[in-house]
Amino acid sequence: MALVDHGDETACAEARVAATIWAHATARRDGRSRSAEDVAPGIERALATPGAALRIMRTDDGPVGFTLLVPAGEVLELRYLGVAPQAWGRGVAARLLADVVDYARGSGFDRLELWVLSNNARAIAVYERAGWHQTGEMKSQIDTRRVEQRLERSADPSC
Repeated sequence: MALVDHGDETACAEARVAATIWAHATARRDGRSRSAEDVAPGIERALATPGAALRIMRTDDGPVGFTLLVPAGEVLELRYLGVAPQAWGRGVAARLLADVVDYARGSGFDRLELWVLSNNARAIAVYERAGWHQTGEMKSQIDTRRVEQRLERSADPSC
């Protein structure tokens, strides 16, 4: 797993890799076309947060997934998790989520959180299998009005 910190000279190129994966994955999920240029600003803003980390998983076939982690006080937020559609169903998300826990623990975080679209049953099931728990907390996205729910978990891998 490659770690890209904001100050890294390859950060811009790696942010573009993540934006491409995110655009393809959300286009498949939502059934509407998206480009890397559409989603890159959000990824770049998150990566510019002090302490943010972009982690990209590659196989012999190239980049297949990524996570973007952002410190939020005492909690590490999983801001993005994207898996290339051609890699769906191959355990990439599970490996990325295990890496998130390892990264959090190694970075001194005890708690993790994320927000997921409340109607994204596939993603919620993946998160729950990886030890994440729904908190009951909900919010509406400002731009799309889609409802998200908050999940959390301990950085202790046995939890």
